[in-house]
Amino acid sequence: MTITKTTFGFTSSGEEIFKFILKNHRGLQVEVLTYGATIQKLYVPNGDGGVVDVVLGFDTLPEYEAAHPYIGSFIGRNANRLKKEVVIAGEKIALTVNEGESQLHGGIKGFDKRVWDAAIVDDSLVLSLYSKDGDEGFPGNLKVQTTFKLVDLRLEMQLSATTDQPTIVNFTRHDYFNLCSGVKNSVVSHKLQVHAGSYTELDGNMITTGRLVPVAGTLYDFTEVRVVGDADEGFDLNYVLDKTSNKLKLAAQVWAPDSDITLKVYCTQPGLQFFSAKSILLASGKEDYEHVGSPGLCLEPQYFPNSPSHSHFPSTILLPSEVYEEQVVYDFG
Repeated sequence: MTITKTTFGFTSSGEEIFKFILKNHRGLQVEVLTYGATIQKLYVPNGDGGVVDVVLGFDTLPEYEAAHPYIGSFIGRNANRLKKEVVIAGEKIALTVNEGESQLHGGIKGFDKRVWDAAIVDDSLVLSLYSKDGDEGFPGNLKVQTTFKLVDLRLEMQLSATTDQPTIVNFTRHDYFNLCSGVKNSVVSHKLQVHAGSYTELDGNMITTGRLVPVAGTLYDFTEVRVVGDADEGFDLNYVLDKTSNKLKLAAQVWAPDSDITLKVYCTQPGLQFFSAKSILLASGKEDYEHVGSPGLCLEPQYFPNSPSHSHFPSTILLPSEVYEEQVVYDFG
């Protein structure tokens, strides 16, 4: 296991950004930026003795600083959408809005746009961030950490936080996967299975209504293995995972016809957002990227969207007496 550090560039405000490269004896390699705790590259061994970079990303820091759909980012304080007003500990809180009348993925300057501190601890990379009270409207000073570790053909990630006031915490990762060897392939031919029997219903503004709807008989049913493109209506939906505890459990599996690489996503969170990226348009990308429809797909472990508005949803309120601790694992075969 090796971890190396290089300079990736300087932000427009002059902050130096580093890239950490983690590689193990199996040939699994992840390259992580201190800008947005971003996974820029993720190389997985294939059956031909080579490796394939299975995530979308950019070659330069200015591309990451420019507007993009959260490519490879850490999302916080809250993944997905929240109404612009929430109630925390009995107090009505006004949040910043960046999508209509809602807040998406932590607001105008979420954790995906922050510069993280970094430390190498044993055989892991630990990134940390301090989010001040009032950040994007959220109360409480929040201390955040995320840890990256390679074990065999698994990328194991810990997501943790503590607060000094009651606040909302719901982190996720927003990595776009494409298991095919080549950046010009679409993921519509990928096969997907999601271990979820229901989903959280949305209104016309993409905000959860509070209803949990069975997937059976709908386009959203991936309880059996299906080709993504067979019913690709532009999926952007939170699934209610078939799990009854916060223990690490298999959430989804992905296969691709032109690749011998498979992906299993394990998580401790109760929900999983499946985003097929049919609508995204990327002007650039790594390795002479050329735009194709649905260039990657996201499987985002999370708590349910807009949870503070629905008391029967698993709570996303973090108290000063508690520690937020979740785990996400990408397991490749």
